[in-house]
Amino acid sequence: MYDIHTFYALPFKLAKDILVVPLTHIINKSLLSGTFPSSWKVGRVTPVWKKGPRDDWNNYRPISCLSIPAKILEACAKSQIADFFERNNLFGTGQHGFRPHRSTTSALVAMTSAWTDAVDRNHNAGALAFDLSSAFDTVDVNILCSKLAIYGFDTVSLSWIRSYLTNRHQFVQVGNIRSKTLKVNTGCPQGSVLSPILFIILTADIEDWVQHSELSSYADDITATATGLTPTDVIVKLQKSAHTILSFFASNGLVVNTNKTVFLFFGS
Repeated sequence: MYDIHTFYALPFKLAKDILVVPLTHIINKSLLSGTFPSSWKVGRVTPVWKKGPRDDWNNYRPISCLSIPAKILEACAKSQIADFFERNNLFGTGQHGFRPHRSTTSALVAMTSAWTDAVDRNHNAGALAFDLSSAFDTVDVNILCSKLAIYGFDTVSLSWIRSYLTNRHQFVQVGNIRSKTLKVNTGCPQGSVLSPILFIILTADIEDWVQHSELSSYADDITATATGLTPTDVIVKLQKSAHTILSFFASNGLVVNTNKTVFLFFGS
């Protein structure tokens, strides 16, 4: 059983010719058996400052530093999962995060085009921008696996996803100070290769819920746009959409960050 810190120091690139055979065997064995190696499920969490006062822990983002072999295995799984969803058009058309040929730019272009088009036609447009609190940390493995089963994942694949997300452990390290290692009961590890794709899979069906507005998303940042002849038309549509979107979040165990929820209105 390897210690996680061994993988940080090991020069994988220099030793790739030696490691490729045993690592390939481990990766194939893991994917075929539906089991993620338990010794690779330990994360060293580093608090990364985002903004605001540095003495407030709420202003730090917890980033998990994971073992290099674990990330290689995740990358192999991600490639297959993402390809399956893209080939079968299972992602929503409005999701621009962590997908090929899409970015924050494509998301902004889609939204601004809808807004300016409405104004050019002497209509009104409104947008509700939602942000989720600790989005990756609230991913529920049971809900996620239930959706994956509907999408067509077989028993082994579901077992691998469940193994990857359960019985994980982590500790926090700041400088030379290290906390106790504790079990993580829910969520995907931030800083991993696979977590982003699993999150957008969890929310891929949100567009099937919303009927009164168009959605444009980048990961957990979701914006609903509605247009109408009058401001009242726009507001009514967005109220209905907000109710549906909040219901979707609640049904999937996700929590909205009310401090970052914004309403925008565009008109003549």
